Amino acid sequence: SLAAAPAPSPVSGQAATLRNLGLAQLENERPAEAAETFRKLLDLVPADPLPYANLAIAALRQQKHEEAQSWISQALSKAPGRADLLAIQGDVLQWNGKAEEALAAYRRAATAAPDRVDLQYSLYRQAAKLSGPEAEVALAVALKTLTRLRPENLIVALQAGQRAIAAADRAAATQAFLRVRELAGASSPVASTSVG
Repeated sequence: SLAAAPAPSPVSGQAATLRNLGLAQLENERPAEAAETFRKLLDLVPADPLPYANLAIAALRQQKHEEAQSWISQALSKAPGRADLLAIQGDVLQWNGKAEEALAAYRRAATAAPDRVDLQYSLYRQAAKLSGPEAEVALAVALKTLTRLRPENLIVALQAGQRAIAAADRAAATQAFLRVRELAGASSPVASTSVG
C-alpha cells in the first residue's frame, strides 16, 4: 500500500477517526472519498504532513498527477527528508513520466531509511527501468542492501547472481548461485538443473 504510515504523535479522537476512515477509503479504492476525508483532517492537523501525503496518493489514484505533486510537495515542506514521503514523491514522479527525478527521490528515501526493504525495492525497481551510470550505481547499491536485509529471498539471490555474471565477477556469481541452490533446496529439480 502506498498510504503513509499513521502519525507518531497523539491525535484527537476525531482526527484519528478521519485518518483511519481516509486510509480505509484508499485501501478500498475510493480515492475521491478519501480525498474529501483527508481535506477535513487537514483542518484538524494542519502541521501534520501525512494528510498531505495521503491526498497525494488519492490524487495519484485518480490520475491527477499535477495535483499529486502539489500535495506531496506540501507534505515534504512539513517534514523534509522523511523517507516515506520521499518514496511517495518518487511514485508521483514516476507516474508523471519523470523517471530520472523519481530515481533521485527513491535514492533519497532509501538513504534516509536504509533498513526499509520496501524503499530499497522501490529504488531497485526504478533503477532497473533506466540505463546509465547513475541507474547502474543505484541498482547495485539497492541490490547489495536487499541482499543484506533479505538474505533468505530467492529472487534477491538470483538477481545478485545475474548481475555478477553480467559484471564478469565469477566469485560473486558462484557465491550467489550457491545461495540460490541452498535456498531452493538441493532436492529441487529446478535448483539442481539450474546451478548443478
